[in-house]
Amino acid sequence: MNRKEKHPYDLDRYCFRDEIEKIFDTNQLEKIHEIEKCDFNVLNLETDQTTKLHKKFYENVGETNFLNLYKNFLKDIILPHFNVDLLYQKIPTFRVQVPNNLSVAEFHNDKSYSHSPYEVNIFLPITDAKETYTIWAESIENLGDYSPMNAEYGEYYIWDGANLKHGNKINQSDISRFSVDFRVLPYSKYDEDNMKETITTKTKLKLGSYFELMEVNDA
Repeated sequence: MNRKEKHPYDLDRYCFRDEIEKIFDTNQLEKIHEIEKCDFNVLNLETDQTTKLHKKFYENVGETNFLNLYKNFLKDIILPHFNVDLLYQKIPTFRVQVPNNLSVAEFHNDKSYSHSPYEVNIFLPITDAKETYTIWAESIENLGDYSPMNAEYGEYYIWDGANLKHGNKINQSDISRFSVDFRVLPYSKYDEDNMKETITTKTKLKLGSYFELMEVNDA
């Protein structure tokens, strides 16, 4: 695949930010580091999904309309890019990058973290994500020519995070970046016998556990 494609979407129809603001009880997500106590150390593999902000998201997202919007976005926006039956990540991965910190622990490609090389990543910023407060990724596998995946709220990337190395620089801005990312996998590429588990949460990368099925004919 080795691609990074940026697309717009309708914010009135998929108002993800409104639901995230409910979780954190603020309309100033970019200043969350001033509202919440975010004095955690630079994130590493053990902590980049376990800060107080991550816990608040995962514990409360089910009380909002976020997951319903997410499924509609998958059905209406993402599935047509592929037009095949897809496995999709049940709960998207939450990211927050406060000033002077990272959102992922190290530069990597997802296949090095037990994911299938056939998975496709979607990067969905909830705030603007630019320069040192966004993902940096190479353009071709193993080329090492990292550049920022700049996007505004209302844009998303479909890209090859399974194979392209990517990570973060230290956020040198004075704002925090919120985003979610998730993976889809063509059902034809699903090999249950060889699916492993995630590095951070130890979730089995299987249908019914990490993935759910979305069929073209049901969309």
